[in-house]
Amino acid sequence: MKKLTGTIFIIFATLTLSACIDVTEQQPNSSISQTEQQTDGQNNNDENIDEPAQTDQSETEVNQDDKGEKTKTTSSEQNREKTKRLEVFVEGITDLREATLYESTQLNYSMYVLDQFSLESEEPGKDILISEYDGDFFVRIETLGNNPNIDAIKTNIKQSDGTVLELDPTSNLDPYFHKAKLHMLVNTKDANNIHMSAVHVVQNIDDVTFRFTLFIPGKEAAEGIEPSFWAMLKTIQVN
Repeated sequence: MKKLTGTIFIIFATLTLSACIDVTEQQPNSSISQTEQQTDGQNNNDENIDEPAQTDQSETEVNQDDKGEKTKTTSSEQNREKTKRLEVFVEGITDLREATLYESTQLNYSMYVLDQFSLESEEPGKDILISEYDGDFFVRIETLGNNPNIDAIKTNIKQSDGTVLELDPTSNLDPYFHKAKLHMLVNTKDANNIHMSAVHVVQNIDDVTFRFTLFIPGKEAAEGIEPSFWAMLKTIQVN
């Protein structure tokens, strides 16, 4: 009986020891599995965090590109070529003539001036574009304040000596001036009984209202000088 009891005890102890060994061997595997799951979870979280950051970065770059493009456009508008060939329509023929860029410091604009013409300051707030061939041909250039009273300007012109005509702006041969706010003509004669025409034009350029008064004597040179004036005036650009 004692031998039987001892044998049973030995068998029970052996089984218990085997079970402990199995549990011990399984625990490291379980720990490794949990560690791998945590690592995978962190990687997934990192990927989820990185993706929005990349999207935000690309949007910022697009915005920067857009701003750069606008800045470049503005810069190109301000930087004008020093010389340029202008189209001058004379007696049914378009002629290309060399012109040089000049700036008016007092009126804050630039324009291209053809050879044999000059741009000068006449008095505060007024410039003159004058023919070097014949000084009787010139244009008075001035800028008007905000919301100028066009009716008052018309009334003043109508009080001029001579024949006063109010013209349709589309009668101008150059389409650039077809949107003028005012286009009037005053015909008179000077002291030498030479016919003189004063052409009055009020035109909006770059949100600034300009007034041009062209003085055109009834001389043969008018055929080339007057269209030259129009060709130069339409190159005005506000600085």
